[in-house]
Amino acid sequence: MVMTVERLVTRQVPKSITGSELMFKKSANPMTGEDVLGLLGQIQHREPIGALILDAQIAQDKTARAKLVGALNAQLVAMGKGDDLAYAMAEAAVHEVCDTNICHKCHGTGQVYSKKFNQINQCNKCEGVGRIILTEAALLKSINQHLAEPLTKQDWQRKHYDDFMNAVDTLHRHASSAGRCARALLDGMGE
Repeated sequence: MVMTVERLVTRQVPKSITGSELMFKKSANPMTGEDVLGLLGQIQHREPIGALILDAQIAQDKTARAKLVGALNAQLVAMGKGDDLAYAMAEAAVHEVCDTNICHKCHGTGQVYSKKFNQINQCNKCEGVGRIILTEAALLKSINQHLAEPLTKQDWQRKHYDDFMNAVDTLHRHASSAGRCARALLDGMGE
């Protein structure tokens, strides 16, 4: 059995790590709980932000998610966003990267098979992303619920949307780097 990044990250749950108990006993290279924690520690050392994102995405770690929101909030405040707006944008960006659900129609692939045309097409429910992501109107509504003075669509698009998308892109890059780091460490173990 090959260890995936997702399985590695979920193995940090305390109930699943019991001392030197072997995990994946049927695999060619069984791993102990210490092995898993060692790998996770290396990922956290090399890719600290990405490791938090993987913990929030995969392991549903609320503490990691809160740290991401706090760090992103501080960055947005430093860019000149007001406290409420920075928090709302940080919360929305972390939600988009860590909390969005896998599309049930395409099962996260972004593609569906059309029996009618006997071909694979882009999923029309998630628009080929594989995850259900808020529309721009729903995103603005979720941000405005945190603000005393709501943003207009024009202000959002002109002054804040690009900063929001840069934050989302940065989170995705960190998650990708942490995933590559985890995969390289797992490959190095002969998995």
